[in-house]
Amino acid sequence: MIRCGRVERNRTLSDSLTGRRSSVWFCLRDVVRKPVIHYDGRVTEREEQSPKRNFGVGSRGRYQWVTSDQHSIDDIVRLCPEVLLARYLAVTSTDSGEPRWWAEKLPGWECRGRVGYSPCLESTEGILYQIHGRENAGFDEWYTFETRADLGEVIVDDNPWTEESRSRPGRIVAFVNHYFSPDLPDDVRSSAFWDQIERIRPESYISDGAECVTFVSRNADLFQSVCETFAFATPTTKHNDSTA
Repeated sequence: MIRCGRVERNRTLSDSLTGRRSSVWFCLRDVVRKPVIHYDGRVTEREEQSPKRNFGVGSRGRYQWVTSDQHSIDDIVRLCPEVLLARYLAVTSTDSGEPRWWAEKLPGWECRGRVGYSPCLESTEGILYQIHGRENAGFDEWYTFETRADLGEVIVDDNPWTEESRSRPGRIVAFVNHYFSPDLPDDVRSSAFWDQIERIRPESYISDGAECVTFVSRNADLFQSVCETFAFATPTTKHNDSTA
């Protein structure tokens, strides 16, 4: 079901999931006041709407998801660090490639089967991701867990949409590299994505793809925090304080 409309600031995007709709789209616009100078010298104000900001919100089973075409993974790390802190991070794609160098640069990290695994994170310092805003997709893909995980091997050379090479225990797809978004119709990619999520059972999934940044979580508090960040935080075009 598709809806467009203004969301008041005393509501959160996660409120839209009441009734368990599969997906809802919002076109969020802030109202700004601009001065108008009349020919007789009077100055009045008129209300204008800021440019449209698009967010997709939905749910699948116990997981809720939100996408934004105006933000990047940088906004989640800087403004919602609780998504990562006290969790174990599994990196399945960094700049579309293998995160082997995470293990080489970050203490306590290791790389197995083209997946980078962190120790339990005490801070976000040193985590590597694209920091140049929505205009530059990072093709980064992360999963977070409350305990250590082993995802198996990322499928690279085979076609993951065939029965022989599909995602299954011990083999996973890096969906960010296949231009996936959870608001797609229930096609082969969507079915494979949700099957993989249910099988490996992360707390959260984060990706920074060509079309949007995606956050999926079964933690309702984290989901609401990210929704509110997407709705009301100013998107960054470039942030220079993070490690690149």
